[in-house]
Amino acid sequence: MSISSPQAVDPPWIQPIQAGIQQILGAIQQLHAGIVPDLKRLMNQHRADGAVIEYEIVPFTNGDDPTQPPHNLPYLGSVNAIENLDGNELVGYLNGYGVVPPAGTNPVATNLLQVQTLKRLVGVLGVT
Repeated sequence: MSISSPQAVDPPWIQPIQAGIQQILGAIQQLHAGIVPDLKRLMNQHRADGAVIEYEIVPFTNGDDPTQPPHNLPYLGSVNAIENLDGNELVGYLNGYGVVPPAGTNPVATNLLQVQTLKRLVGVLGVT
């Protein structure tokens, strides 16, 4: 014969309070998800070429960290890192940010356009 302790049961009046708290938490999470990418882009704008203070990782539009699985893309800590991406990595970043990679008949010009587009997406302005 086993004796079990009584189960704690929330009083009925607490359920609407818990539901309200959950709604507030959901709204805070949405605000956070919308603010973080913009904040990181703004921080990157003030880091010149990223050689002294590396860039912040700007999450993809779905909130994923581009450097973590399943993406596993290189860390973009500087302009040099962005400019040294291979074609697949560059397209991976652009797709992650919800951009259809610009294409053209001249591969060099297309690559330059894609690099410039990615720089703007992560907040690198005025650095060539």
